[in-house]
Amino acid sequence: MSDATIDKDKDLINNDIITNFEKALEIPGSFNYAFDSLKHMGRILSSDQQLRIYTWNIPYQDGTHKYYGYLQYITDKKDQPAVFKLNDQSEKITNPAEAVLNIRNWYGALYYDVITVRDRENKYYTLLGFDFNDIFSSKKMIDILYFNDHNEPVFGKPVFQQEGKLVTRIIFEFSARVSMNLRYHKEKDMIIHDHLSPSRPSLTGKFQFYGPDMSYDGYKFEEGIWKVHKDIDIRNLTY
Repeated sequence: MSDATIDKDKDLINNDIITNFEKALEIPGSFNYAFDSLKHMGRILSSDQQLRIYTWNIPYQDGTHKYYGYLQYITDKKDQPAVFKLNDQSEKITNPAEAVLNIRNWYGALYYDVITVRDRENKYYTLLGFDFNDIFSSKKMIDILYFNDHNEPVFGKPVFQQEGKLVTRIIFEFSARVSMNLRYHKEKDMIIHDHLSPSRPSLTGKFQFYGPDMSYDGYKFEEGIWKVHKDIDIRNLTY
């Protein structure tokens, strides 16, 4: 699919990928299989060894992208994991910072890290993801995934501090011509990211002109909340 140049061909090839990959995930033992020959697919494993996430994207000729993914989740390590297909509905989600979503209306992204955290009652998987968005801007995000009492996946929960309130996920948008660091650092037990600013004050709110300004902020999980920490000192950190 990565070699295809026509959108229709990409979609047809992707349909075959979905059919075959879904069959593969149903095979006993697939949870522990590396799938390391799939160079164009993201594969991450949670630290509790209960969750695997697979994500990939189709880049279209108009600069937009469609995301695809699967979850494998083990509720009992002796059982075959449950398999969940993710359906990207990003274009229809008008207020993602407030939305609580599920596998049928997923805010699509390429996940590259998962951080397992707990409060007094629950376990959450905090996801770091990337979205190519379009030709003008890219996005990175911090999302929450947890499994409800019926072991169904839920994306989003108001546990992120942002501008004096709690939101369900954090989305950073910035110029497609620059890169943004968003990583979890074990040394500080914190998600640290580049602070983004417009290239000129008059461009405030026009995110295609935003980029890192050489300062850093972060989020630390405290009292069941990902709390904001401003102006993080990243000296001596491996970034």
